[in-house]
Amino acid sequence: MALIKCPECGNEVSDKALSCPKCGFPIYNYQSKSPIPNTASPLPNKAALSTTFDSTDNIYLDCGKGHYIKIENGILSISVPLKPSTEDILENFTLEYYGVSLGLNVGFYIVNINKHYYSGVVDVIVNKRTLVEFNRFMSIMEKHGLFAKRSRVSVLYKNTETENSINEQIMPSALRKTADDNETPFDGIYRLRLFGKNKEVYCPLCKSSDCSWYSEKKVTPAKIKTEYRANINPLRPLTLFHKKEKSCARRKNSY
Repeated sequence: MALIKCPECGNEVSDKALSCPKCGFPIYNYQSKSPIPNTASPLPNKAALSTTFDSTDNIYLDCGKGHYIKIENGILSISVPLKPSTEDILENFTLEYYGVSLGLNVGFYIVNINKHYYSGVVDVIVNKRTLVEFNRFMSIMEKHGLFAKRSRVSVLYKNTETENSINEQIMPSALRKTADDNETPFDGIYRLRLFGKNKEVYCPLCKSSDCSWYSEKKVTPAKIKTEYRANINPLRPLTLFHKKEKSCARRKNSY
């Protein structure tokens, strides 16, 4: 038994495990099929990039908990939660979305089709100093024509052709579906629709169909009404008030 890194989250897991215990990625199916060929071009010599990028574009952004975004001599390195870290020339990255909420939260979404990589929407709590650095990073991407200026709703709910192509590349071959492939029928759950066919549901992380609905038990506590009344019992002269509790709403359980 050997330890390998999960292709989805980078967590160390046994090569005999059926799935990653952290993100649920199907390790066994991924190893049993041929790996996806790496079509990414090698990184060029950093000296060759000096004519396009200068030292003013160098930046380091701390995203918290050991994650970061770094640009150094035309090479961008990125590490965000739940995604493997990657490195490539700056021209191959696209800043699809960038936004600031209430001056305290910065959200961004970065894509690299050459590495089959997308960061997802990442939110970072910032202060005044780090906010200036994040705005400078956005200006660098915009200066080189790498800022798509998409809205947050668009990146969350609308996939572009680039993102669909990345999903097709990173999806394990055991989970890919073709029009003529009827050997492994869909055995997961469906999202009901009022009109048209029901939609098949897949895991947003590993694209597996092994999903299930779950329900949460919500407990509404009973409401107690408390009253205090003056004591008129002459046998208890030291008791000034009587405390009386009355239930005005029963406890409820909902699912």
